[in-house]
Amino acid sequence: MAEITKENYQKYLLTSHWKDFAFSIKAQRRQCERCGCNREQSLERYRQNLHIHHKTYERVGCELPSDVEVLCFACHLAGEHESRDLRVMWKALAGKMAMPAVTPITESAKCVNCEKVVAIKPLWNVNELRILEDFLCRECS
Repeated sequence: MAEITKENYQKYLLTSHWKDFAFSIKAQRRQCERCGCNREQSLERYRQNLHIHHKTYERVGCELPSDVEVLCFACHLAGEHESRDLRVMWKALAGKMAMPAVTPITESAKCVNCEKVVAIKPLWNVNELRILEDFLCRECS
């Protein structure tokens, strides 16, 4: 493989060789190697499948199974950032090429009665937006 740059690493991650390798590793190991959560738990908690993390970049393109580990989203980022706080990790993730930048649709709501804007739990799915249609703040509810 050519010199490992962010650009050619991203291209490599799109190849059938990498996809087949990653699929076989996930099929064999089936859970995060740090916290033990499985694919379903990872999807439920973080809305992301398990990740394959390179422990070394020495053999990119001809990796050995020992060169990678299976990690959930939180453990993958915790390896790069000291905090396991998901808000901090989401912000750190934005703009990185190694994983998609994923942000909530909204983290605030406007009261339909007094028009006060308040913080709410993050909404990730457009189907959840319907709760904003008749949202009332604590004072108005």
